[in-house]
Amino acid sequence: DLPFEVRESISLASGGSAMAGSVVSGEGLEAAKSAPEDRSKILQKAYELYISDPLGGQIAETTKHFVFGNGTTVSFEDPEAQKWADRFRRKNQMSEREKCLGAMSVYQGDIYLWLRPILQDLVAGKRKVDIKGDTRLTLIDPQNISAVEHDPTDISNVYFYHFEYKDPDTNAVVKMPIRPWDKYDPQADAASGCIIQIKFNSDPNDPFGYPDFVRIGEWLENYKEYLRDGVIINKLYRSPCYDIKIIDGDEGDVQRAIARYKNWKIGSNPVHNDKEEWEIMEFQGPNSSQSEARRALLLVIAAGVGFAEYMLADGSNANLASTTTQELPVLKKFEARQHTFKTAFEVMYQIVLMHASVYGGLSESFDDFDADYFWKGSVEFPNLIRSE
Repeated sequence: DLPFEVRESISLASGGSAMAGSVVSGEGLEAAKSAPEDRSKILQKAYELYISDPLGGQIAETTKHFVFGNGTTVSFEDPEAQKWADRFRRKNQMSEREKCLGAMSVYQGDIYLWLRPILQDLVAGKRKVDIKGDTRLTLIDPQNISAVEHDPTDISNVYFYHFEYKDPDTNAVVKMPIRPWDKYDPQADAASGCIIQIKFNSDPNDPFGYPDFVRIGEWLENYKEYLRDGVIINKLYRSPCYDIKIIDGDEGDVQRAIARYKNWKIGSNPVHNDKEEWEIMEFQGPNSSQSEARRALLLVIAAGVGFAEYMLADGSNANLASTTTQELPVLKKFEARQHTFKTAFEVMYQIVLMHASVYGGLSESFDDFDADYFWKGSVEFPNLIRSE
């Protein structure tokens, strides 16, 4: 009969470091949130894997290129609505931001599109930088969303997102409740705007999304450690090591030989007498196949993110037939991600046109905004496979 449910994920690390922590879903009448310190660690680690780990970066970049390609195409039946949509894309640099969003879906898993109307013209010299009715888009860092306030009986029915940040002038913590798009009044809530949340890797009963790297963070660390060990072993294998045998020598002879050769290094030309026998030592590595062990780690990582093996820089086992077969489930994953973004983007452009109608003089009047979309239009994503 507890008013909340705790689901805990426990991982035993075998050399890397696990990122999964406890996730709290639904907290009665209070705002829902996972432990901020745990969530912060998850997001920071995932970002590090994206920035510094070659495989992590490749996974994020490959997802970005497949999902967004050269960008989306937005079209509306009303020419004036199209003009405002194009202006929004240009002012908010959507061509570049879309590519960022593709990668962010991998290393953040939780995206917050913060939309606010421009309430007065902003003029720089003789040029209007912003005009009344424009919409400003900000991508909020998930770590700045401290809580999601929702209906205690339905976590998907969100009341407010709690946005927290430090004031750059006073360094004081500012807390701002922002409504979700479906409860947004463009006039009453104009100062705070609204948020569209895009979640990945979570179920409807979890207020937050999670990075793709949660599943494979430990294995990426293990793979990097494995390769590093291989480099060290290879270096040691190529470094000459000698066993020096002193014939008829006592302890004093041994100590003098140690002192004589202690500064010896690669490139030196030591000279020894006929009372010493030198034998080069050969490093003996493990008998098991190194390529099989390396591939096993890659397969775990590939399974964790739903990639085909050849997409992780290992095409040694690939041919045309196998890559075509392996691509099918991967393309389904990218198609599902495109659909998630498409749904959110179509809402976003409706809000853009809502602002233009309420504040900017878009000719069609705005009466109501619901799931039936007032302005007819579409957002199209690039094809996942090109037909040559």
